[in-house]
Amino acid sequence: MSNILDLFIQPKITWKEGEDLILKPKMFPHPEYLIVLFIELICGVILAFSCSSAERYKYILLFGILALPFLIATVVYYLRSAKLHPIIISANGIQINTYNIFVWKSVNYAYVYHWKKQIYFRIEYTQNGVKKVEDIDIVKYEYTKEDIHNAVNFWSGRMIGAQWNKYRDRLIEEKGLTDDAKLEFMKECERYVPLFYKERDTMLWVFVCLFVAIVTCVGFLGGANSHSLSYYKGLSLLVFGFSLCLVVLLVIGPYMTNRFRKNSLLGPLSEETFKEIYKIAHDGDEYVNEEKDVRIYAIISIVMAVVSFFCYLLLP
Repeated sequence: MSNILDLFIQPKITWKEGEDLILKPKMFPHPEYLIVLFIELICGVILAFSCSSAERYKYILLFGILALPFLIATVVYYLRSAKLHPIIISANGIQINTYNIFVWKSVNYAYVYHWKKQIYFRIEYTQNGVKKVEDIDIVKYEYTKEDIHNAVNFWSGRMIGAQWNKYRDRLIEEKGLTDDAKLEFMKECERYVPLFYKERDTMLWVFVCLFVAIVTCVGFLGGANSHSLSYYKGLSLLVFGFSLCLVVLLVIGPYMTNRFRKNSLLGPLSEETFKEIYKIAHDGDEYVNEEKDVRIYAIISIVMAVVSFFCYLLLP
């Protein structure tokens, strides 16, 4: 979910070469909680007025209970955010608070790092000959990956501002490349890795738009055919919409992957180099042909959609 939200809530790139990059704490570190509150409010209102009066209070109570934790979490994170210090990336190094600064000669890599549902600004550094790691919860700050990547590379004088730089160096070491081959491979990575990231963002946009469009259409069609939705009838309609989304996304996913592989910009790449750069861009994940798994998931989703649709028709 955090990857999708990044497309909507991150600020535009503002950093310029020669300037200090200052990451300021957000007023609302977790805007997804506000989004969930808004969605719950809309869903609660729609279901409350579409169901029978006898079940209306059940929906109001249900959505009220679900919304309360998100409201409390929003207030707590807002109060904590007010106490945070900005992170400063400058010629001196990376300053994370008033007294703690990582000088560039000790920094090995500094990049935005995703772990499970959290997003960190990870600083890998060497202290007294020992390699150490400092993770900062970057969700609490206003940032863009591009700003951090460019500022770290500029002020450090090295290409160490992205996680894929680490996998690139590891792969170069494993391959035992000569200096010339190493330089050529680094140039290929700088050219092609952004294309993989751009494709991933494009797929997220397509998936989000399809999901919203299908759910909206199913919701309106279901509401138009019934003035009063029972609890189980409404639940079967939600399952049908979700299953239909899965079917469409599972069908269009492999198509977009094949279209990307045939991109004219990737033409000069051999299959081996394509898989290597894919691995670098995807944080060490191997390139796998998932068409067989997609077919299995698509069949399961179609069965779910058919069963939930007939439940919607047959339930009173």
